[in-house]
Amino acid sequence: MNKISLQEFLHTFCNDNRDTKKFCFILGAGASKTSGIPTGYELAKKWYEELKTDILPKDEFNAWIDENKITENNLAENYGKIYKRRFRSREKDGAAFLEKIMGKSEPSIGYSILAQILTTSPNNVIITTNFDSLSEDALFIYTKEKP
Repeated sequence: MNKISLQEFLHTFCNDNRDTKKFCFILGAGASKTSGIPTGYELAKKWYEELKTDILPKDEFNAWIDENKITENNLAENYGKIYKRRFRSREKDGAAFLEKIMGKSEPSIGYSILAQILTTSPNNVIITTNFDSLSEDALFIYTKEKP
């Protein structure tokens, strides 16, 4: 994959004359940070600390991190394992926690710009790892369009 500058991307995006070329926007957990939703790393760190200090006995915690090869340096990439272990005894609490933090969020300025691009250009596809509905909310709020 080639890495290009923002300037080159904008030039390509704004000046491409092929009608069949479309860009797809890929949003990761960090996209929601400015809307008040913690990143995957921040959540993994919070749950890791809860497991370490409040939930698991020290020997059980140490065995779990050894078995899963989890260190304080790779928490983000182990988000799924940490989430699963943190909410193992009460799975619905995990979903409720995420729904609560997402329910308070509003689309940030970036989502406003993205909504305009999605509705005024052929570039109308988003792939996201996020559980939130900020992309859809932005379309309703800023463009009155349905996703």
